[in-house]
Amino acid sequence: PGLGLRPGEGVRITNVVAESPAARAGLVEGDVVVGVNRRDVVGGVNRLRNLIALNAPGAEIDIEVIRSGERRTLRATLTDPLLVMINDLVA
Repeated sequence: PGLGLRPGEGVRITNVVAESPAARAGLVEGDVVVGVNRRDVVGGVNRLRNLIALNAPGAEIDIEVIRSGERRTLRATLTDPLLVMINDLVA
């Protein structure tokens, strides 16, 4: 609410594991992920997982988030297993 998002847009981060790739990228609890590599996250966590899965382990990805009402872009380096980052975020 109040973020100017369409229904189903974005995934709210509920948890960030210390020292995880997500933490190293600068993601924090409460961030709303709205894009990965300039592609919209619409459709929930499965869409977010799919967008991340398009990249190989070791790749750097840009993650667009809304934090405190402002959009910002963070850079993350994917690790193996590929989805460890997202699993840490929405567990």
